[in-house]
Amino acid sequence: MKRAIIDFNKRVKKIGAHHSLSYALRGGRKHIDRIHEAVGEDALYTRIRESTSGYGKSVDVPYIFRRFDADANDPASYYFPQTDTVMRDASTYAKHLIYTLGGPYERREPRIYCTVPTDVEKWADVCCNIIRHYNCGLWDGFEYGIEYFEIWNEPDNPIFWNGSEEQYFALYAAAARKIKAIDPSYKVGGASFSLADERGFAFAEHFLSFILKNDLPLDFFSYHACDLDPESIAYRMARVREMLTRYGKPLEVFQTGWACVDEHGDERTRFDHLRTARGAAYAAAVMSLAQASDNGAPFTAPASMTYDVRASSQYGSMIEWYGEWQKPIYSLIAYKTLYALGTEVLSEGYGLYTTAATDGDGKGAILVSNFDDRVERAELLVKGFGSFRATYRVLDETRDLVLAKTEEYCGGEESAVLAAELRGYTTLLIELERI
Repeated sequence: MKRAIIDFNKRVKKIGAHHSLSYALRGGRKHIDRIHEAVGEDALYTRIRESTSGYGKSVDVPYIFRRFDADANDPASYYFPQTDTVMRDASTYAKHLIYTLGGPYERREPRIYCTVPTDVEKWADVCCNIIRHYNCGLWDGFEYGIEYFEIWNEPDNPIFWNGSEEQYFALYAAAARKIKAIDPSYKVGGASFSLADERGFAFAEHFLSFILKNDLPLDFFSYHACDLDPESIAYRMARVREMLTRYGKPLEVFQTGWACVDEHGDERTRFDHLRTARGAAYAAAVMSLAQASDNGAPFTAPASMTYDVRASSQYGSMIEWYGEWQKPIYSLIAYKTLYALGTEVLSEGYGLYTTAATDGDGKGAILVSNFDDRVERAELLVKGFGSFRATYRVLDETRDLVLAKTEEYCGGEESAVLAAELRGYTTLLIELERI
């Protein structure tokens, strides 16, 4: 039997927006509109990077500025039409935009786009003109108010960056300084490190040391985390916290990609769990871990993002080609219930991943993930809620957050025991209302 203790007398902190969406553009406007309406736009961070919208590589720097030997200050050197379409959609969907300035991945030689720019100062000038086009109206541009600019993607991964650490540091320094010169309120950072192995962690450590040594701007730190086991994600979170604690300055932290993916598995099967009940239980577990990892200084909560909504992507976990919702989207909807309540209360799971929240005015909710393949009986000891009505909604292989039962716990006792039988890889949302 698996158990959990939830104590509504002990309030912990604000519930973070860990149900944000990354790459939330592909699949047709009507499909994305439905998802955004269900999840809630006020919480959304959308990351704009390579192939995020079905328009090929139209957001990448070398797609917009196609000849690096061209004049960086001549509008004729830039091609904006397709990127304009991407940014129009993105600004419609998400409250917060993270624009990644970089190139696409390339698995084969010769590399064309993910190579080290021959002139990092000129590359930074190009990036600044792209920013001015979308934020300052330059060259018949727009004023979208993009807040975050991420400099490159996964420089610790050879398929994205074929240069040295030092070459990336020089690129970051040039771009960060010039972007801040446009507007000091812009937030710059990076670089969605893959952190796939110790080499990746070492790269990130050296990057942070370089930032400190050269007094460079760094407003946020971003990284990816893909694995079959939620505990692997917890490990990355802990390592990142340890690393940024040593860095010692306050930062926003974005886990810009996480997914139930076997990165070392067979190409035919490594993504099989993304869209299933296992992927949904994984998503609920990771959101609980992300909420638990946010315990204050020296940096702010990680605004985790799912990886990703795209229907035609092998990583796409939210909608299939024709817009049908996949299992993990319901985990995000369940988590949204906690986010709307606002305040986390103490929860301790024993064999379960749990997060609970209250609005402080008679309503509460508990999100439970049973991340294994066994049928399990679960008992939840709920303290400090008095008499209440509990509504159970179940997400598993056959049910999509379906109402399973409603029970009342009367008498105003200090504690009550809630029981449920969970199938393998089940996500359970229990909503409480005081009576």
